[in-house]
Amino acid sequence: NHPLTKGKEPVSSRPGMIPARPASAIHGDNCMVVGDAAGLVDPVTGGGIHSALKSGELAARACHGALKKGKYDAETLSLYPRSLKRSTEYLWIRFWGTVFRPLPFLTFHIHRGCYARILRLNFALSLWLYERKNPA
Repeated sequence: NHPLTKGKEPVSSRPGMIPARPASAIHGDNCMVVGDAAGLVDPVTGGGIHSALKSGELAARACHGALKKGKYDAETLSLYPRSLKRSTEYLWIRFWGTVFRPLPFLTFHIHRGCYARILRLNFALSLWLYERKNPA
């Protein structure tokens, strides 16, 4: 029982689909969307905790900047989608989402084995090597 929800009833409670790709819009005036609401779900494992935490952190940084300026419009909050699109988590979701979207049967088989960990490690290593060769 949180003070903000005390005496409140949920509008609805029902299961939904797991998003297959990041949302096209994740910020606007007075609004930022994070985690699976922003479509930040790992297409290989179906997990989303790590990307939810990372997107929450990046949204908090954008919010901090907006608080300092006293402006909460989409332009001020645009730091969030810009920084998210440069994050490893977002690049992982975009890359593997592109690979698995046309081949949904592969997701089931990889999800069942340890291949997901191997693929994630390989992707992280590839990204690290790329960033070392091409500093921003």
